[in-house]
Amino acid sequence: MLLFHCTEGSAKLQGMEALSSDKREIVVQFNADVADGMPWKFVPTQREVRVKPGESALASYTAENRSSAPITGVSTYNVTPYEGCSLL
Repeated sequence: MLLFHCTEGSAKLQGMEALSSDKREIVVQFNADVADGMPWKFVPTQREVRVKPGESALASYTAENRSSAPITGVSTYNVTPYEGCSLL
């Protein structure tokens, strides 16, 4: 399930039923950037998903530590354009 939260007061998509009469489709695209010097390979398993408003979808990433030592990292997300937050 895709769970989005942009800013306080913006809409959230959490377990809403798909709007069967709504034929619009939203394309959610994924990328994966890694900080300079971080020896990780981090990629989305799919580049995009297409969903109708209120529909659930699953997105996942693959991460590989290319160093010989354990590394802990934090993944964050963003929504662009910012106006897209109001659609979520």
